[in-house]
Amino acid sequence: MSRFIWKASHPRRVKILDLYSCAGGASMGYYLKAKELGYEPMIIGIDKTYKKDYPFIFMKADVLELIKIMPLKWWRQFDLIHASPPCQGYSGTKHLAKAQGNKISEELHVPQIRKHLKKVGVPYVIENVAGAGLEGATLCGSSFDLKVKRHRVFESNFDIESSICDHKKQGRPVGVYGSMNDNIPQGGKTAETLEEGQEAMGMDWTGWANLKEAIPPAYTKHVFSYYALYRRRLAI
Repeated sequence: MSRFIWKASHPRRVKILDLYSCAGGASMGYYLKAKELGYEPMIIGIDKTYKKDYPFIFMKADVLELIKIMPLKWWRQFDLIHASPPCQGYSGTKHLAKAQGNKISEELHVPQIRKHLKKVGVPYVIENVAGAGLEGATLCGSSFDLKVKRHRVFESNFDIESSICDHKKQGRPVGVYGSMNDNIPQGGKTAETLEEGQEAMGMDWTGWANLKEAIPPAYTKHVFSYYALYRRRLAI
């Protein structure tokens, strides 16, 4: 069997699959940066829970079940696959969430997703919290003039540079997790209002339940810049 070699589907179009898409924070970042760089993005988000706030094409499905039933050819139609598996089981804030009576996901999908995306062979990005065992670039909201820290790791099969934190300039960050208007035992405070949380994240289209699980679009704008460099190098 010949080895699969990825090639962009079109010089100026980019077809992106966002797994565990939630309300589309990652998708929006990819979309905005792709448009800025002159690409025509088409984005499909997949989540097992219907997300009415998702701003692009949405497909309701369980990702792990989709891996079992869809052939490699289907996955290989995409130019970039992003995955943000459930992070609560890896997160240090899960104990706080439990103490507040919130239900959290204990699903740990990173190993299965990594194995599958390596097999697919197209450019991919897996995002999660530091405790998820990913190896790659770490991004922080303070690097993008956001009011959240929200350190996240982005593992990929193309190079992505970490951002440089600037916590001092940022000042006291706004917490976007747990419940609104909460004092955090370790110090700090969550957003007092939905609008404050939305501004802190750079996402003005979704409610608190999805916002607190999201990736700021600024993060994937950064990621897409490096994807575009990788894509151009392959085209030379």
